[in-house]
Formats: sequence, C-alpha cells, structure tokens
Amino acid sequence: MELLDTLKRKQSLSSSQSARLAEWLLSEKSSDTQKKEALSALHQKGESQNELLGFIKILKSRMIPLDLKGNSLDICGTGGSGKNRFNTSSAAAFVLASLGIPIVKHGNRGSKKANGSFDFLEALGI
Repeated sequence: MELLDTLKRKQSLSSSQSARLAEWLLSEKSSDTQKKEALSALHQKGESQNELLGFIKILKSRMIPLDLKGNSLDICGTGGSGKNRFNTSSAAAFVLASLGIPIVKHGNRGSKKANGSFDFLEALGI
C-alpha cells in the first residue's frame, strides 16, 4: 500500500489519506501483520494533526451511539505504558458497580502484557 510507504519514509499523510488508511485498517483487506506494520510506522514517524483528524472522521462515521438512561460514570485506565501493572481501572469498575454506581467501561487486551481489561475479565472467567 502506497500510504504505508509514505509513512515508512517518515512523511505525514493528509487527512483524506489518513482516512483511507483508517478504512483499510478497519477492513478485512488488511492482515494483522499489515495493521501492526502500518500503525508502527505511523507511531515511529509521530502522528500529525491531519492524520488524527482522518482517523477521527472514519471512527466517528462507524461509531454506534449509546442511549444511556440516567447518569453513569466512564472509567478507563492509562494502558499502553508498557509497565507491569495491575488493571486498577477494571477493579475499580467492579467496586463502584457493587456500590450501585452505573459504570461505562471500555478496554482491550494488553499491548505488551496480559493486563488489559479483556485479559482481566478473561482471568475472572467472564
């Protein structure tokens, strides 16, 4: 993909190019290996404002709105630090929910270690 070559040359993408890259990354046309390669090249180059705007445009177009009744608390962790930490945000979500506070939680698997929200839930058998 020509956009990947551009990133490897440490050149920034326009917002429309970045939107095309995001579409490709979210499609089944790209393999996990290609996704890792593209995101690594983007990270190593350093993300530009236009690249972030392109990604935001595509992600917003694909989001599914939630119709939450009443108040709820969004709780998330820092993630991605590469440090071997306990997943305190997921633990805190359970503590707060046990107190009757409606919680909205998002997360993923840990990027380097098995300490992401999905890993936490899986270890609990959920």
